[in-house]
Amino acid sequence: MPLHLKLSQKGLIVVSVLLLVELFFLGMLFVLLEQTEREARQYERSNQIIGQANALLKIYYDGGIALTMYATTQMPTYGEKYDEAVKHAPEETQALYDLLKDDPQSLEKAKALVKTFTSANENLNELKKSIDQNSNISVVGLRKRMVPVLTGLLTELKEFTREQEKIASRTDPQSARRMRNEMKWVVLGGVVFNVLVAILLTRFLIGGITRRLEVLTDNTYRLASGEPLKNPVGGGDEIARLDKTFHQMADALEQAARWKRELVAMVSHDLRTPLTSVKGSLTLLSAGATGDLTPQAQEVVIVAENEIERLSHLVNDLLDVAKIEAGKLDLNIRTARVSDIFARSMDAVKMLAEKADVKIEADETDKQVQADPDRIVQVVVNLLSNAIKFTPAGKSVRLSVFELKEQIEIQVIDEGRGVPAELQNAIFERFKQVDKADASEKGGTGLGLAICKAIVEQHGGAIGVRSNQKEGSTFWFRLKT
Repeated sequence: MPLHLKLSQKGLIVVSVLLLVELFFLGMLFVLLEQTEREARQYERSNQIIGQANALLKIYYDGGIALTMYATTQMPTYGEKYDEAVKHAPEETQALYDLLKDDPQSLEKAKALVKTFTSANENLNELKKSIDQNSNISVVGLRKRMVPVLTGLLTELKEFTREQEKIASRTDPQSARRMRNEMKWVVLGGVVFNVLVAILLTRFLIGGITRRLEVLTDNTYRLASGEPLKNPVGGGDEIARLDKTFHQMADALEQAARWKRELVAMVSHDLRTPLTSVKGSLTLLSAGATGDLTPQAQEVVIVAENEIERLSHLVNDLLDVAKIEAGKLDLNIRTARVSDIFARSMDAVKMLAEKADVKIEADETDKQVQADPDRIVQVVVNLLSNAIKFTPAGKSVRLSVFELKEQIEIQVIDEGRGVPAELQNAIFERFKQVDKADASEKGGTGLGLAICKAIVEQHGGAIGVRSNQKEGSTFWFRLKT
């Protein structure tokens, strides 16, 4: 059964494992350092013990020679040399004992050595007294008494020194270098092992997080582009909860969009019939079907007809928006003559142009495009209508066409007030207009340019505007040839 861990818990696992590995290697390193220090201390101690033993050996060696010379020559100088040589023997013996007493394995040896040194010191001092009291003592007799004492002492010292030299040989500088090399390899091995552990933890713990975050990121792009979302990611951590919430939000957005489309389609469809009926009735009234109307009544009927016409355009725009959002804006792509598109568009806005006293001009062209001519006429009519609304009386609007690489650019050029630079992209969004008062003063819904943009982009083209304020605007769009 998979563990449903939170991100904080996974992070704690990663940190804990790495910390345990670090502590393990630090422990190993501490043990090696402690062993190295211990062996270094042992090496130094063994050298001190050997030096102290050699010092005692020299004391008794010098003392034995001085005592022999004293017995042979009876010269007081040699007696004084003997006294000077053995004077520090007790202190040096105690120093050797102090070096050995802290080691349980050497304690008995230390006691034996002290006993031997003490006995040797007493025997030599007695010999010295004998020489002082009997100046005629023979050298042979002296040697018989002194040689066993010194021989036993020297033998025991040499044996003890060899033992300490063996101990020191096990902790010599070469051994210390070997220990340092071992520590170096332990440190290097620890670094490599830590890297491997980090990689494995990243792969098995963090890798799953990265993969699921990529799924979540991809789903955000899919939601924005209207594509189906990938299945929810597994787990019980914060990412899983975020992904679940994201899917719920996406479902809610889809449901809201569906309701909106259904509402727009229903309202638009249900409005068409009564609007057509009202428009027909107003046309009959204006034609005098119920009798002649007074000038005031005729004016009211004209205003009503204009409002009905505006509502009809609004309903048609809403239906187009609903089709675009639902992806049901069908295109009948075929080869179309640009001159035919211009002619049909100019006929559609002829009365509007005459009423506004605006002249429409068009380039003569034999260019052709691959497009749905009805939808492109809708685009051009929309752009011409806007240009006529904002062009002063007596001025003109021009339709132009330019050939590009595998495309043509159709332009609608007016002499109106222009579009501010900061609004040149925004006006192609829904319900966006240059001036809020345009809706009431100039008419329009703010949907026309958004519909034009959708139609052109569905053809694989692009649309935009080039404008300087108070110098007119050039609305353009590009289609494949």
